Amino acid sequence: MSLLSYSALPVFERDYIAACYTYHLTSGHTLKNLKISSTTIKHYLQAANICRRPNPIYNTIKLSYPPLLQDVLDEYHRWESIPNRREPITMTMLEFFYSIAQQSPPHSFEASLFDWLLIGMQAGFRKSEWLQDSSTLKKGRFQLNKQDKLPKAFIASDFSFAYTPPSERNHNHLSYSGPTLLIIKWRYQKNNQNGQQIKFAHNFDKPHLSVVLAAQRIIKRAKLFNLSPSHPLSFFVTPDNAVQHFHHKPVELALQNAAKTVYKITDLTLLKKYTLHSVRVGACVLLHASQPDPLFIQFRLRWRSLSFMAYLRSTPKLAAIHNAIMNGTNSDDIT
Repeated sequence: MSLLSYSALPVFERDYIAACYTYHLTSGHTLKNLKISSTTIKHYLQAANICRRPNPIYNTIKLSYPPLLQDVLDEYHRWESIPNRREPITMTMLEFFYSIAQQSPPHSFEASLFDWLLIGMQAGFRKSEWLQDSSTLKKGRFQLNKQDKLPKAFIASDFSFAYTPPSERNHNHLSYSGPTLLIIKWRYQKNNQNGQQIKFAHNFDKPHLSVVLAAQRIIKRAKLFNLSPSHPLSFFVTPDNAVQHFHHKPVELALQNAAKTVYKITDLTLLKKYTLHSVRVGACVLLHASQPDPLFIQFRLRWRSLSFMAYLRSTPKLAAIHNAIMNGTNSDDIT
């Protein structure tokens, strides 16, 4: 779009385009595919001649930028100011892990890791809920709950499956005969919501992203290699057919390698922001992109407070939702 055609658009359309462009920059779509500061983004806007000239509509409240664009910049500045913030795993990264898993043996590190990341992205796993600490593993032990002396990480009895009655299914889904629900039980949690159970549905539209199928593969893997019912489920099989449990170092390295490959990130400081906590952050950002209701996020991802708000990101999807709300709201509804 030329500057002339942009300038000829109605004010609110120009604001929306400018906000989307800013969202695009905040998500790392820059010349070198790197995250940039809010100050640099303002320089981009200035170079593109966006919102440089005062707009009569906003003169009365003396804003440097239109309200929607200012909200984007303020949110991004808030996010970049969070100390020790972690970058989220994204769906693009998850698809990358899937492509690697497809090229790997079914019980390999890569294939098993995809299963756990897929479920973790929906359930918002905390590190201790599926991984082991390397120092504990070196001693031949697992991290245990104080209450039941069983592993903190999921064991076989924490996963169960259920079937949705055919009468409640879309007619296009009737040919599928497997379980349609995964029920995960958290025996003990750091927030003391012990015994909590949450259901997750089979993905009929994108079966490769189905947490139900991923959990079935995990349980099948455990049975195939005669894993004790009291052992953590998160393991993989080495090329010499040895069972090894996941611990944080190789998983963190895999996340950073994925970010490096997918987003062309080479800055080590930025890569280090992809940690095991990125799984939980990614789950939070994913939900917020399509279901911004904080209570929904709080319940589905097992928070007892609104502390997850610090993880939220400005995304293009939110910009689209915002625009849809504006388009679908009658002025009489808000006066």
